Amino acid sequence: YDKVLPQHWQLRTSYQNETKDGISSLGAVIGNSGGNPRAVLLPQPIDYRMQQFDAALSYAEGGKSFEIAYYLSAFGQGERSLTWQNPYAAISGWGSNSAAVDATEASVGYPDGEGRAALPPDNQFHQISLLGGYQLGDYSHLNADIAVGRMTQNETFLPYTVNPALAASITEALPRDSLDGRIDTTLFNLRFSSRPTPRFNWRAAWRYDNRDNKTPHNEYFFIAGDSITQTDAGSASSTLSRYRRNEPYSYREQKYSADASYRVAGRTDLSAGVERRDIDRDYSEREQAIEDTVKFGIKSTLGERFTAGLDLARTRRHGSSYRGEEPFLSSYRPDYTGNPATLGWENHPDLRKYYMADRIRTRAALSANYLMGEAWTTSLGVNYLQDDYDRSEMGLTDSKMTGYTLDISYHPGGDNLLYGFYSHDNMDSDQDGRAFRGSAKATDSADPARDWFATLRDETDTVGLGFKRELSNTLSIGADYVYANARGEVDVTTGAALSAAPLPDTLVRLQSLEMYGDYLLRPGTTIKARYRVEKYHSRDWAVDGVAPNTLANVITLGEDSPDYTVHVILLSVVTEF
Repeated sequence: YDKVLPQHWQLRTSYQNETKDGISSLGAVIGNSGGNPRAVLLPQPIDYRMQQFDAALSYAEGGKSFEIAYYLSAFGQGERSLTWQNPYAAISGWGSNSAAVDATEASVGYPDGEGRAALPPDNQFHQISLLGGYQLGDYSHLNADIAVGRMTQNETFLPYTVNPALAASITEALPRDSLDGRIDTTLFNLRFSSRPTPRFNWRAAWRYDNRDNKTPHNEYFFIAGDSITQTDAGSASSTLSRYRRNEPYSYREQKYSADASYRVAGRTDLSAGVERRDIDRDYSEREQAIEDTVKFGIKSTLGERFTAGLDLARTRRHGSSYRGEEPFLSSYRPDYTGNPATLGWENHPDLRKYYMADRIRTRAALSANYLMGEAWTTSLGVNYLQDDYDRSEMGLTDSKMTGYTLDISYHPGGDNLLYGFYSHDNMDSDQDGRAFRGSAKATDSADPARDWFATLRDETDTVGLGFKRELSNTLSIGADYVYANARGEVDVTTGAALSAAPLPDTLVRLQSLEMYGDYLLRPGTTIKARYRVEKYHSRDWAVDGVAPNTLANVITLGEDSPDYTVHVILLSVVTEF
């Protein structure tokens, strides 16, 4: 609901309620070591309710503007947890670390053993924001906004285990009844723009984004995979491995940017800019990351009908030393991480997470528009992006994306429009890794014969057609059709100690048709109707032909790649008064 108020004020509100019911799939595991896990894919109930509400009061007059707003997002889950019967017979390592199958161990297996997993918890997000703008003289403008929010999640914890025989051995209770999760957010933007001459304009901006995680930091003596007594009968190291602390991740980012453009030779604009992002993270492998970007662009109108532009950018990310062992060291007890047998890490020390690793990014975008006549327009866009992870020996080491789009449209006037487009996108990436076993981590992690290399290639072709026709002053109709075809290839090679079979290609094909109409019932009231049908087909070697008992120690649902047809009908009324 929107309302124009007296004295240049305006009120804007909206409310949205969405419910989701159905079934998805969930991977569930019972087991506590590298040798005894048993897994099953389960049908997971979906019973979600999501509500969003926002309200804003704004004021604008001359060169001044102001707004105060409130936003609420609330998520509710009808099902708190999912419990399943363990379909596997008891094995050594369940119940205790002793070799013999004792009564406690047997109680974990079929038919008495059970597993349980928590489902997404209820949570809320509240935010209050202030926005303001002010005209400085005839050529400059200043804008600022600040938003303060809070995320909360206080769902009561499930017990350490669902199995009574294991619960009877609990010697250390949960450190608290619930997570009492809380993250305070602060977002501040300051922007200044000026056009001192008709040919020259420039802008500067500062952005501050802080997510302060105030969730309590506690240690949990967990029962691994609903399968082992809390008081372990095995080694001291095994017991210490199950004392672990939650890590309240916080995130802070500051972004500084400045850019300018200048018109030369009447119809040619040159632009340039710089940007720096300074990111700090807690409990992460890299505490600080810095991204520096340099941009350049040119746009020119050649004659009366042709316009072309080129944008180039180069970004380099660097920062503090990458310490892959940091999450391991900060979440376990020092008397466990200091044991030489643990080697002080979980992920290989040479592995780099791509969103924190050093990276050189090169971007280029070319655009061209040609006016073929009074109503016909043709445009071409070409995009190129390459990420070079120049210091990553393992993980994502290189990726490249290219794409182009050809668009033709006919717009004779009014609301009448006819269009068509074709686009092709291609993405190539390289990943490197080394497989190591927990029981032989010291030797495997240093053995290049256990290396593996994967090259991934994805191609997508998309075609679209559409029209909109104004039949009268009160009725307009239209239709949109889209066809997309995507193919994926994966080529894996390995060192001498490993082997890999060729992987089949994957395929996704999507067709979508939407028809719509708008009818002006009376001045200020419009009825809108939409009908959409979508057909989806896919082929994925990871699930096709995989029966429930195909894999060792994993029971699947025996499902194939998804194929579906969905129909959507939407009716809406917009009224002004």
